Amino acid sequence: MPAIVFSAIAFGLLVLATPIFLSILTATFISFELFAPPIPSMVLPQRMIDGVNRFSLVAIPLFIFAADVISRGQIGQRLVALTEALMGHITGGVAIATAGACAIFGAMSGVGPAAVVSIGPIVYPSLIRQGYSKGFAVGLILSASTLAMLVPPGIAMILYAIETNNSVGAMFIAGLSTGVVFTAALAAYSYVYARIKGIGRMPKLSWAARITALRRAGWALGLPVIVLGGIYAGAATPTEAAAFACVYAILVETLIYRQLRLRDMMKVSTASAQTVAVLMILIAAGTVMTYFMTLMQYPAQISQAIVACHRLPFLP
Repeated sequence: MPAIVFSAIAFGLLVLATPIFLSILTATFISFELFAPPIPSMVLPQRMIDGVNRFSLVAIPLFIFAADVISRGQIGQRLVALTEALMGHITGGVAIATAGACAIFGAMSGVGPAAVVSIGPIVYPSLIRQGYSKGFAVGLILSASTLAMLVPPGIAMILYAIETNNSVGAMFIAGLSTGVVFTAALAAYSYVYARIKGIGRMPKLSWAARITALRRAGWALGLPVIVLGGIYAGAATPTEAAAFACVYAILVETLIYRQLRLRDMMKVSTASAQTVAVLMILIAAGTVMTYFMTLMQYPAQISQAIVACHRLPFLP
C-alpha cells in the first residue's frame, strides 16, 4: 500500500507537468507522514542536505564549468578541424570525425549537452554539405554526444559511484572500454551509411596541412591528457583533475586562443551555476527518496515479490 500511494502521487504530479524534483519530494514527504515509523519529519531535510554535502560531488560543478568554458571557446572548433583533417578524406569521414570529436570532448568535460553545443554547430553544416540528411546529422550528433557520459570523466559515472559506494576510478576504467566500443560502433555505422548512400568525401589534405591542424589543436589535446593522465597515474583525484581542467581551459581560452576574456567568465559561471543548481536539487530529492524507500524496506519487498512470481506454476 505505501508503495502504491507513493507511486500514484509521484506519477500524478509528473502527468500534471510538475518539476521532477518537486514530484519526488512531494510524494516522499506525504508518504513519510502517512506510513513511516514515528520518526521526526525534520530528518528528511537533514537527509537532503547530507545528500549534497559530499566532497566527491565537488568534481561535478567543476567539470560542468570546464565544459561551459570549452563550449564557448575555440577548443571544440580546433578539435573538430583536427579530426576532419585526419579522417575527412575516407568514406564517411566527416561523420566518423563527428563521433571521434564528441568522444574526445567527453574526455575533456564529461558533459553530453556541452558536446552538442560545442561540436554540433560546427559539424552539422559540414554533414549537410557532404550530402547527409538532416535526420542523420542530428541523430549522429545527439548519439555521439552521449559518449561524454561513458568516456571518463563522465559525470553520470561519478554520480553512480557516489550513490552506490563504488570506486570512481573503477567506474572510469569500465567506462573507457565501453566508450571506445560505442565510438567504434558509431564510426562503423557512419562508414556503412556513407557507402550505401554514395556520399562523397572531403579532399585529402597533405601531411603538412594535417600537421598544421595538429599543431593548432595541440593545446586542446592537452586537456584530456591532464584529466585522464592525472587520474590514471594516481597524481590527482577526479576532483583535483576537474579543478586542473577548469584552470587549464581558462588559461588556454583567455591567454592562448584569446577567444574569451576574463570578463566573460562571469557569464560562463552564471550558466554553470544554473546547471549545477538543477542537478544538485535532483540529487537532494533522490537522496531523501532513497532514504524513505530503504526505511520502508521497499527493496526487500520487491525482491520477495520477484521470487514469489518465479514460483508460480505457469512461469518457467
